[in-house]
Amino acid sequence: MTWTSLGSLAGRKNILFGFALNYKLISGNGDHDALVARECTIVTHENAMKWEGIHPERDRYTFTQADAIVDFAERHAMKVRAYLLLASRAAPVGQARCDEAQCRGGSGEHIATVAGRYKGRLHSWDVVNEAIQLKDNQPGGWKNSFWYTVPICALGIQSHLRAATGENFAPDLPIFIAKVRDLGLDIYITELDVDDSHLTTTGIARDAAVVEVYQRYLDLVLSTGSVSVAITWGAWDIVRPVGAEAVSGPSAQHPLLFAPGGDPTSAPAAAAQSLRRAPPRR
Repeated sequence: MTWTSLGSLAGRKNILFGFALNYKLISGNGDHDALVARECTIVTHENAMKWEGIHPERDRYTFTQADAIVDFAERHAMKVRAYLLLASRAAPVGQARCDEAQCRGGSGEHIATVAGRYKGRLHSWDVVNEAIQLKDNQPGGWKNSFWYTVPICALGIQSHLRAATGENFAPDLPIFIAKVRDLGLDIYITELDVDDSHLTTTGIARDAAVVEVYQRYLDLVLSTGSVSVAITWGAWDIVRPVGAEAVSGPSAQHPLLFAPGGDPTSAPAAAAQSLRRAPPRR
């Protein structure tokens, strides 16, 4: 059976599909570059435009990695989603943390420098990252940070999923997504992967458990006809911790859709089925 790329299938539904790119892999691994070029209509970066990656010291910027990823995308006619301009843990003055006055002052200069450099070359920016933290007990569930007064025009759903932990997706997730869409906001699936480190099975059974999580989640969120962008947190499997925050314990073995080398397997085939079943984005 002829393989149709996930980017092509997503495009038929007015959705952009892509990967987070690791700077060390692009243009240094032919199989990796070929996979990205084949599957993606949009890419983001893993760390290249984070504060510590692009602005490691108060008076120093380094654009080598970010430039390489943007240049790679442009050579392959892909869009670029960049992040992040602001974060509660960002320190624009080159210290462990900053107070509100320091962050507000330093962030303006940082935003002007970074956003100005890539003006007209990017599809979208993740402006405020990881703004929700229920345990902080702030109104509306916001993280305890002064950034929560920034207005927004889109919502990114990180989508770090887990297999074999007993966790499930709320059946009212599509209702939530529809309500967000009705506010006039775009919906992005931004960091999709599946943590398989809790699985005790191996081989085909382990792969099937990961595939089931991917398909169940994609069927649910894509059924809303509201998702504009879907990005997995990497191009192919690398053994590593997964999730929004590093934790101790076993690493995920097969958290992504593609195996090293880029050949389509059961996971991307399942994602393809979800895309084919999805209604067009409204």
